[in-house]
Amino acid sequence: MFKLSSVKPRYFEFEAPDNLKVLHIEPPKLKTLKRMNDLVTGGHAGIEETVAIAARILNKNREKRRITADMVMDWMDASQLTAFIKAFILWVSDEKQNDPN
Repeated sequence: MFKLSSVKPRYFEFEAPDNLKVLHIEPPKLKTLKRMNDLVTGGHAGIEETVAIAARILNKNREKRRITADMVMDWMDASQLTAFIKAFILWVSDEKQNDPN
């Protein structure tokens, strides 16, 4: 029998700029992944939605640290936000190719 709980999560490491501690970010749920993919592939989301998605990604961390959209806005400029979303999507894609479970 297959159990979802038997699949071990891998983590994306992100250094929080406010205290320079590393957050270990879990892979996103499929709904979040779809929203991220829509942004990268030409979606016309506003800055608020993009920041909300980044906060949602960062909030799912092993350290149980709560990350808000306001924190993301304080931490990142537009270029950094775009680079973060792209880097995270590439990591998810690489993880899927390396271990599709």
